[in-house]
Amino acid sequence: MARTAGDDDDDGPPPAYAAQRGPRRDPRLKDLGISCMLNTEVAALLAVIRRRPDPYSYLPPAVAAAEEATFAGLISSLKALRGLLFQPRHGAWRCSDPSTYLTPFLDVVQSEEAPPAATGVALSSVLKILRIDVFDECSPGARDAVHAILAALTNCRMERFADAGAEEAVLLRVLQVLAALLRARAAPLLSDSSVCTAVNTCFQIVQHAAGSRSSELLQRTARHCMHEILQAVFARLPDIRDGDGDGDDPAVLGGGSGAGFGARCMVDVFSFLCSLLLNASDMVATPDGQGAFTSEEDVMLFSLVLVNSAVELGGEAIGKHAKLLRLIQDDLFYHLIHYATEYSPLVLSMICSTALNLYHFLRRFLKLQLEAFFMFVLLRVCGGANGPQLQEVAVEGLISFIRQPTFVIEMYVNYDCDPLLRNVFEEVGKLLCKAAFPAAPGPMTPVQLQAFEGLVSMITTIADNVEVDKAPDHDAYAVDVSEFRLFWTERWDSSGGGGGAGTERETWVDFVRKRKLRKKKVAIAANHYNRDQKKGVEFLKLCHLVPTPPEPRSMAYFLRYSPGLDKNKIGEFLGDPDEFNLKVLKEFTETFDFTGAILDTALRTYLEAFRLPGESQKIQRILEAFSERFFEQQTTGVFATKDAAFILCYSLIMLNTDLHNPQVKKKMSEEDFIRNNRAINDKKDLPREYLSELFHSISTNAITVFSTSAAAAAEMTPSRWADLVKRSRAMEPFTPCDFKHKLSREFLSLDSGGESLLSVGSEFENNLKIIQQCQVGAIFKESGKLPDEALQNLGRALIFAAGGKGQKFSTPIEEEETVGFCWDLLALLVSANLHRFATFWPPLLDCFNAVSQLPLFSPCPFAEKAIVALFRVAVRLVSAAAAAAPQRAVDTRVSEELVFKSINMMWKLDKEILDTCCEAISESIVRLLTEHAGGVQTPLGWKTLLHLLTVTGRHPETFDQSVAAMVKLMSDGGAHVTRFNYAAVIEAAFGFAALKISPLDVSTRILELMAESVNWLIQWHKSGYSDPGNSAGFSGGSSSSASSSSASSVEDASRMGNLAANMFIKLAEALRKTSLVRREEIRCQAVFELGRAFNLAAAGDLDLGPAGCLACFNLVIFAMVDDLTEKTLEYSRREGAERETRSMEGTLAAAAELLADVFVLLLPTLAQAPGFRTFWLGVLRRMDTCIKCDLAAGGGAGVMLELVPRMLKRMIMEMKAKEVLVPREGDELWEITHIQIQWIAPAVKDELFPE
Repeated sequence: MARTAGDDDDDGPPPAYAAQRGPRRDPRLKDLGISCMLNTEVAALLAVIRRRPDPYSYLPPAVAAAEEATFAGLISSLKALRGLLFQPRHGAWRCSDPSTYLTPFLDVVQSEEAPPAATGVALSSVLKILRIDVFDECSPGARDAVHAILAALTNCRMERFADAGAEEAVLLRVLQVLAALLRARAAPLLSDSSVCTAVNTCFQIVQHAAGSRSSELLQRTARHCMHEILQAVFARLPDIRDGDGDGDDPAVLGGGSGAGFGARCMVDVFSFLCSLLLNASDMVATPDGQGAFTSEEDVMLFSLVLVNSAVELGGEAIGKHAKLLRLIQDDLFYHLIHYATEYSPLVLSMICSTALNLYHFLRRFLKLQLEAFFMFVLLRVCGGANGPQLQEVAVEGLISFIRQPTFVIEMYVNYDCDPLLRNVFEEVGKLLCKAAFPAAPGPMTPVQLQAFEGLVSMITTIADNVEVDKAPDHDAYAVDVSEFRLFWTERWDSSGGGGGAGTERETWVDFVRKRKLRKKKVAIAANHYNRDQKKGVEFLKLCHLVPTPPEPRSMAYFLRYSPGLDKNKIGEFLGDPDEFNLKVLKEFTETFDFTGAILDTALRTYLEAFRLPGESQKIQRILEAFSERFFEQQTTGVFATKDAAFILCYSLIMLNTDLHNPQVKKKMSEEDFIRNNRAINDKKDLPREYLSELFHSISTNAITVFSTSAAAAAEMTPSRWADLVKRSRAMEPFTPCDFKHKLSREFLSLDSGGESLLSVGSEFENNLKIIQQCQVGAIFKESGKLPDEALQNLGRALIFAAGGKGQKFSTPIEEEETVGFCWDLLALLVSANLHRFATFWPPLLDCFNAVSQLPLFSPCPFAEKAIVALFRVAVRLVSAAAAAAPQRAVDTRVSEELVFKSINMMWKLDKEILDTCCEAISESIVRLLTEHAGGVQTPLGWKTLLHLLTVTGRHPETFDQSVAAMVKLMSDGGAHVTRFNYAAVIEAAFGFAALKISPLDVSTRILELMAESVNWLIQWHKSGYSDPGNSAGFSGGSSSSASSSSASSVEDASRMGNLAANMFIKLAEALRKTSLVRREEIRCQAVFELGRAFNLAAAGDLDLGPAGCLACFNLVIFAMVDDLTEKTLEYSRREGAERETRSMEGTLAAAAELLADVFVLLLPTLAQAPGFRTFWLGVLRRMDTCIKCDLAAGGGAGVMLELVPRMLKRMIMEMKAKEVLVPREGDELWEITHIQIQWIAPAVKDELFPE
C-alpha cells in the first residue's frame, strides 16, 4: 500500500486503518516516535555486537579486523536499516513491509556467532515492535513477518550459550516474544501449524526449565507464557464458523477479517493437553534423565489449568466443532473420572472446577459423561470412600454444582426421569442428608457443615421457584399410565405437541412425569423380581409396564435397563431353553451396539449386563446370541461365518478361566491359544495379529464372567467407557430447562404432588402411602410410656397381623408389603422399649409358635421380614449392652438370649430365607462382630452369629465382608474370644477355610489363625481359665444357657482330662475335617497347621494329660489317616482319576508324617497312659494300612514304601531312648513290636531288633 505526497498533508484525514481513539493526533508524530525507537534499538544492538569482553585490552589490527568480519553481515544490515529510519519520504510504518525493520533483528536472533547479550537485545527489540503494534493484520507482508518471527524463535540455538545465566535470560525473552506474538493484532495471520509450533516451543521451554532445575523465575514465566498462548488461541474460537476449520481457509473466520489459524490447531492443542493427562507418569523426571516435571501431580495440575482456560474461553463455541467436542466427550472426561481419586485434594478440586465449566457450556452434549462423573467421582468420594480430605473437596465441588440456578431441575428431568439413567438428583439428596446428619454421634465436622449448606441451598432453590399461589387442581395434576407403551427408548417429539406453545410445553411436562412414574414402578418391580420372578412379572403387568401377556421386547428391555436387578437372575432367565426366553434373549442382545468394537471389548460390554449361569448349555445359548449379533455388526470382515465368532467367543471364555484361575497351574501360552483356534474361520485361519491382540487383552485384563463383586461394578473400566461413549452418540441430548412448570412440585411431594403418584397401583399401595403421611411411626416411637400389658397387646397384634390372621391377601405383593410394614413397626416398638425388652418380649416369643399354626400362614414373607427386623433389634440391644451399667448385666444377657432365640426360630421356619436375605443378615452380623463384639455376652448369641455368618458367607456377594469379619475377630489378639465361644469360633473358621469359593490366600490365613489360637488356650490354662476382657459376662450371670454351657464344659473337661484338652481337641478336629476337602493346597495346609498346633501346645506347656493325648490320636490323627486312606483307595478305583489319586496320596503321606512327629513329641505323656499298648498297636496298624493303600493305589511305586519304614525307625528309636520299649522278660510290648515290624517293614527289622 503506497502513499502519495498528498497523504502527508497536515490537513488530511488519518489513514483508514487508524483507530479513532481520544483526541485527534498527527500520525506523523507517532511514526516519528517509532523511528526514534527503532534507531535506539539498532544503536544498542550495534554497541553490544561490537563490545569486546575486555574493552581495555589491546588487539592487533589483524585480530580486530577478523572479529569485525565475523559480524560484518549483521552490522551492515543494521546500518542499512538505520539509514532508512529518518528518510523524509519513507511514509507511515504501518503501511511498510515489516520485514524491512524486523529482518536485521531476526538475523541476530538466529545467528550462531552473535553473543548472548546481542541475542537478548535483539529479542527485546522484536518484543517492543510487537507490543506497540508497529504493524497489524492490514500491513503488507504481515503474514510473512509473523511467520518469520516464529521461525526465528524456534531456530534460536541455546546450546551455544556456555553461561547458564545468559541462556536463562535469552529463554525469558523468547517466552515474552512468543506470548506477545500470539497476542499481537497480526496473530490471526498465523497458520494452524505455526500455532502448534508456538505451543510446542513454549512447552519445550517449560520442560527444559523444570528438567534443568532452572530458577523459579524461568519456570513460572514458562508456565505463565503457556497459559497466555492458550488463552490467545482459544479466545478466537467463538469467532470461527461452525466446523473444524481448514487452517488457511479464509472462510473459517466468522468476521471475515482475513486468513489465519482456525479450529484445526485448537483440536491439536487440546489433544496435546489430554495426552498430558494420560502420560503424566512419563513426564516425571527419572534418574536416567528422562522427563522433566517433579511429580505426576505437577503434570496433572499444569495440564488441568490449561484445559480449564481453554474451556472457559472456548465456551459454547466448542459445541459447534465436532472434533473438539469428541475430544471432551471421549478423552477428557475419561481422564477426569480416572484420575480424580488418585492424587491430592488440589487435583480433585481442579477436576471439579473443570467439570463445572463443562456443565456450564456444553451440558447439552455431555449427558452420559456428566452422569458418570457424578456417580463414579463426586458421589463416591463424598461418601468417604477415599478419605476425609478428598471427601471435603468433593462435597465442596458438589455444592458448586448445586448453587447453579437450574442444576436441581435439570438433574431431575434429565436423569431421575430417564428410565435408562441413574437417579442423580435423588442420590445427591440422600448423600447430603447422610453426610449432614450422620448416624454416629460426634463433634461437628467441616463435611457436615458443607453438606448441610448444600441441603439448604437445594431446598431454597426449589422453594423459591415453586409457584405456591398457582397450585393446579388434582385433576390437572393427575398422571394417567393406564396403557402399555414401550417407554424405555421413547423420546419426546415436539412436532406432536399441542397447538400453542403453552400446550406443547405442558405436554412435554406430562411426558416427563409419566416417565418418572414408570421408572419408580420399574424399581419396585425389580425388587419383587429379585425375590420372586413370578411376583415381579405380575407387578409389571399390573402397572402396565409390559403388555398382557408379556411380549419378548418389553421383557428384554426390563432385563436390560432396570436398575438394581439381580444379574444372576438375568443370566438364568436368558439361558433358559424355553421358547419365550429365547426370544427375549434375542431382543436383549439386539439392544447392544457392537459396531466398530473388537471381540473382547464387545464381550466385556455384553457380560457386564448380567452374570453367566453355571450350566454349560445356558452359556452356549447366550454366546450363540452374542456371536450372531456381533457377526451382523462387524465392520472389519474378519469373521467369515457367525460360527467362527461363536467358537472364538467360547475360546476366549476358556482362555480367561485358564489365565486367571489360581487353581490352574499350567497356564495357556499365546502359541497354544493361536494353535487352538486354527481353521475355525470357514476352514481358514483368523489373522494371527488379531488373535495375538485378543490374547494380550485377556491376559492383562480379565473378563468378569461369574463374579458379582460390587467393587468391579463400581469401577469405570475402559470397556465400560467405550460403551458409554458409543451410547452417548445415540442418547437423547441433555435438556436445559427451568422451574416454570409443574415438575418443581414433585421434588418434596408438595401440595397434591404426592397424590399424583397414587394414580396407578393397588388400593393397598394407596392406603400405605396415606398411612405414611399420617406419621404412624410417631405412635410407636413414643410407646415407651405405655404400660407393660398395653405394650404386649400391641406387639401381639402386630405379630398376628404379619402372620395373616383374620385377613386374606389379594396378591402376593400385598402380603409381602403388609408383613414388611408390620415388622418395621414392631422393630420401631422394640427400639423404643429396649430398657424393658426382657419383660415384654417373652410373651411375644410364644406368639411365634401360635402364628405358625394359622391356616393361611406363609413362612416365606413372615420369616424373611422377621429375621431382618430382629437383626436390627439385635444390633440395638448389643450396642446398648456394651454401655450398660454392671448392675443391669443380668437383664442385658436375658434380652440377648431372647432376641437370638427368636432369630433361630425364624430361620428354622424357612431355611431358604438365609439365601434370599443373605446380604441384609450378613451386613448386620458383620456390624455386630466388628463394632459391638464386646457387647455379645451369651454363648447362644455367639453360636447364632457365627453359624449364620458362615451360612450367609457362602454367597459370592457376601463372602468378602463375612470373611473379613471372621479374620478380624481372630486377629485382634483374641480380645473377644473366650473359652465359652472358642468352639463356635473354630467351627466358623473351619466353615470359611473349607468353602469352595474361598481364595487360597484367604483359606491359608484362616488356617494359620486357627493354629495360632492355641496360644489363647495356653494363656487360659495358665491363668486358671479366667478369661480376659468380657469373660465376666459369661461366668457371673444367672443365664440358664450360660450355666448349662459352663456345666457341660466342666463335665467334658473332667472326662477328657481338663478343659484345655477339650478345646484343643475341638480345634484339632476342625483342622482334621479341613484336611479332607477337594483342594490339595488346603488339605496340605490343614495338615501342616495341625502339626504346628501340636508344637505350640507342647512349647507352651499346655497340659493335655495322658487321656487327652490318647484322645488327640483316636479322635483326630488316627481318624484323619483312616479317612485319607479310604479316600485314596476310592479315587484309585475310579477311571481317569490318576491325578486325584496322586494328590490324595500326597496328603496321606503328610498325615502319616504328622502321626510320627506328634507321637515323638507326646511320647513321654503317652507312655504314662494305661492303654498305651493298645494305642501302640493302633499306630502300627495305621503304618501297615498306609503301605497296603500305597500298593493298591500305586502298584508299589508310591512313596509309602520308603516313608513308613523311616517313620517306624524314628518312633521305635525314640521309644528305646525313653526306655518305653526295652527287651525285658515277659514284656509283651517288645514281642508285639518285633512281630509287627517283620510284617510291616522287614527291611529295618535287623537294625531295630538285632539278634
